[in-house]
Amino acid sequence: MSGTVIPPTPVIQSAATLLDEAAGRLVRALSGCHEIGHYEADVECLNLLKLIIRHVESVTVLSLRDLALLPTAMGIARAAYETTIKLLWIAAPADPFGREVRWLAHLQSEEDYYLKMASQLAKLGHGEAKQKTVETIRRFRNDVTAKLPAGYTPLKQLPNLYQMLESLGEERKYLMYVIGCQFAHGTHHATGLYRRHLGTEKVLGEHIADKDWAACFSMTWYSLHASGQCFLQRAGGNPHDFLSVEFGSKVQAAIHAITENG
Repeated sequence: MSGTVIPPTPVIQSAATLLDEAAGRLVRALSGCHEIGHYEADVECLNLLKLIIRHVESVTVLSLRDLALLPTAMGIARAAYETTIKLLWIAAPADPFGREVRWLAHLQSEEDYYLKMASQLAKLGHGEAKQKTVETIRRFRNDVTAKLPAGYTPLKQLPNLYQMLESLGEERKYLMYVIGCQFAHGTHHATGLYRRHLGTEKVLGEHIADKDWAACFSMTWYSLHASGQCFLQRAGGNPHDFLSVEFGSKVQAAIHAITENG
C-alpha cells in the first residue's frame, strides 16, 4: 500500500465518523421493522438498502484513508445515490401491488443484463448458461405478473433515473447525479482534480482540498438518510430510532463545515 498523499483533515474526520455512526444507527433501527417477505418489492427494497449502507461505509473508509481517494469515493457516492433513487421509486406507492409492478420492471433489468451477456458470449461460442438464466427469470417474472390483481399493468421498461426523480417530484436532485457521473465516466471535468486552467496556463498536480469532498459527502448523506427513513416507514420501523432531529442536524453541520473549509 502506498503512503498517504493527502491526510484527512479534522473536518473530514468529523463528517466521516458521524456518517459511519449514522450507518450503524440505521442497521440497529432495522431490527424494529416488521417481518417482510410477503411482497417481492419490499424484500428488494431491503436489499437495495443494504447495498446503500455498504456504499456509505466505503466512502467513509476512503475519506479517512486519504483525501486523494476522492475520485473513487465519488464513484461510490454516485452508486449510492442512484440506488437510493431506485429504492425511493419502488417504495413510493402506498399500494403494495403498485410497488410490485415497479419491482417487476426492476427484475426485468436483470433479465436484460443476462440477455446482453448471452448475446456477447454467443459471439465467442458460449452463452448457453446465460440464456438459460434469462429464461428462468422471464418465467418467474411472467408467473408473478399473472398473479397481479385486475387493473395492474406491468411497465414496458424500467424508467431512467431522471424519470424516477420526475415521478417523485425531485427533478432538481438530478444535478447532483450528473456531478457524480463525471468521475464514473472519466470525463475531462473529473481529471480537473489534477489540473488547473487550460493550455499554456495549466498547472498539474494533486489539487484536492476539503471542499472538493463536499459533494461526495452530501450525496452519501442524502443516500443514507433518505433511503433509511423511507424503508423504516414502509416496513413499520421507527425512523426516530435511526435519526433524531439533533443527530441529523449534527451530521448536516459537519458536512457544511467541509464546504467552508476550502
